[in-house]
Amino acid sequence: MDIARLPHNVLVKVCSYLTFNELINVAQICKKLKSAAYDNSLWKHDKVNLHLPLNLEGWSALYENLEEKGKRTLIFTVEHYSALDGHLNLIARHWPGVVYLQDATEGAEGVPGRSGILQNSKLRNAKYLKLKSFGLAFSHILVDMMPFLEILDLSESQFDDNCARDVVHLLRLRDLNVANTRLTELGMVSLLGGSHLLFFDHNAPMLNQVQILDISNCVIRTSIPWTFLSRLSRLNTLIITDNFYISNQAYQFLATNNTLRCLVLKPCLGPKKIVQQLSSHGNKLQCLHLIDPFSDRDMICFSNGYNALICLKIESIYLTDEGVEQISTFLPQLKALDLSKCHNLTGLSITHIRKRLTNLKFLRVLNTPEITELDVESMSTTCCVQSNCGYTTGVIDLTEVSNDPEVAVWFHRILHLE
Repeated sequence: MDIARLPHNVLVKVCSYLTFNELINVAQICKKLKSAAYDNSLWKHDKVNLHLPLNLEGWSALYENLEEKGKRTLIFTVEHYSALDGHLNLIARHWPGVVYLQDATEGAEGVPGRSGILQNSKLRNAKYLKLKSFGLAFSHILVDMMPFLEILDLSESQFDDNCARDVVHLLRLRDLNVANTRLTELGMVSLLGGSHLLFFDHNAPMLNQVQILDISNCVIRTSIPWTFLSRLSRLNTLIITDNFYISNQAYQFLATNNTLRCLVLKPCLGPKKIVQQLSSHGNKLQCLHLIDPFSDRDMICFSNGYNALICLKIESIYLTDEGVEQISTFLPQLKALDLSKCHNLTGLSITHIRKRLTNLKFLRVLNTPEITELDVESMSTTCCVQSNCGYTTGVIDLTEVSNDPEVAVWFHRILHLE
């Protein structure tokens, strides 16, 4: 039987059981199958998920099709990172409207950018890039290829100080994630307008538009970066962790910075001391995200100095109902509270929250096995509760928390709300 003789609607139905990559292969057989494989009903999702092989045959037509259909988001995996060069070259020529490129690859070898074919490729509409493999070769061409990037996620890649000297020229960048990379204080200084002699250079480029910066688990062992961080006039959210040198200068910066509104402390050398020092110095934080190790006795830090805090997120196996009682007492102004992964909490925590956090609009208690559905249903109907039982009401609206534009910068990033 010649499958190409089947009616178009039947072929489309058959194609609906295929992956995007399989549709590409089908489209190369004949015009009728190409028409079925590229039928609008099969490409209705906003996000396109593709596995990018080394063989580029048939991919030009696919990228042209995605441009015609107005698709703007690509989530990809690669067979080998050298394959990315060829695909980005084709995308630049046939799908120039792509805005979001997200790497979801696990375990592939290689580094992109070494082939030389991307020297004249332009993706001027690209605003978001996440790459899990990133080296000096790609950093050399990134600014010319994607000059208007606003969000760059290079976490767990080969990003280092040399790459930082290229990335600093992305003048529209507002969100940079270089967590778990080889970046040292020398690279940090390069990103923040410093010279190789570790002095501030008024003529040097710097990422002065950055609002969110994740430098957790970088190889930073001196206090030098804190001096330069204070020059980020738009910094709203800072994420730090192990190996980041915490000094008195750091406390002063965190407490007195006029723009910093959100601080994320991953497990680090002195997280409790940081929280305590911020309490002593006063601060303007609206959001604080704490990850182990934090216990009940550490919650006394919130008894003073956190008047602006409206969102608290704690992930700690050491926190119990007693700690939640202190939180509810010291921070009555909270609008959002996330206690997911605090395994030792019981329904008593919900009682403390219900009685004392009367302004609360969002509560998340995922992975808290002792909190029951009945406990969750006892919360006020004005508070959206997310638990393992689901949501009690619709998803929280940002305006219910605050109309402050500074809140919008960190809100969805920290709470992961759509």
